[in-house]
Amino acid sequence: EGTSEYQSWRKQILAIGKCENCSSSENLQTHHKTPLRIFIKKYNGDVQKLKTCKELFDIKLGVALCIKCHRIEDNKLCKIYPQKNLQT
Repeated sequence: EGTSEYQSWRKQILAIGKCENCSSSENLQTHHKTPLRIFIKKYNGDVQKLKTCKELFDIKLGVALCIKCHRIEDNKLCKIYPQKNLQT
């Protein structure tokens, strides 16, 4: 689900057809290079503003990752952007 902008972004990212990190073509997921929680904080959780955020759907700020690599990237980002530092 999600907005048509999200669906379009997701479709374009997944069309790459392989994981950016390991080149696997199985179980691909989309990943924002800038964590989604950064955008949520930026817009104080305002969903309507998030839906119109152009950065959020910028193809250059997204990558296709397999499940394994996605977990690794998310863990790295959690260390860089700890949840406690992002509370509004």
